[in-house]
Amino acid sequence: MMKYLVSILLFSILLIGCKNEGNTSKITDADTTEVEKNTIDSTTEMTSANFKLIQGTWRNVDDPFSTLVFEGNTTKNFYDGTDVGKIIEFSLGNNCEDGSHPENSSENDAYISTKGSANECYYIVKLDQDSLIMSFLGRGNTLRFKREE
Repeated sequence: MMKYLVSILLFSILLIGCKNEGNTSKITDADTTEVEKNTIDSTTEMTSANFKLIQGTWRNVDDPFSTLVFEGNTTKNFYDGTDVGKIIEFSLGNNCEDGSHPENSSENDAYISTKGSANECYYIVKLDQDSLIMSFLGRGNTLRFKREE
């Protein structure tokens, strides 16, 4: 009798375990569409005109000892040639990632959002081969940089 009950119990556990596993491994078209969308968004950012232009070393016009280096989706600060010690991740977008919606939020890749301990947002006023001018949103001060050769 005990052997019979143990067999039923084990069979029930096995049956329930297989049933739950089948439900969690099911992938829907909506799941794959979301993955494809995220992949496309990341690739688009990496190939956008502003993303390509911002790469490199920029010297602060108002404080020539201060430089920024944009490399991929990270930036590093240097002061008087010394690495300040922080690597900050950033992304470009049509608005700030922190949820704020500035008035000009329809411009493509005109906003730099930083990630990590310093969640900040900057509006790109001007970006070309030689100059980067951005406004630190929330404070309103304008930062002006010239590209280093």
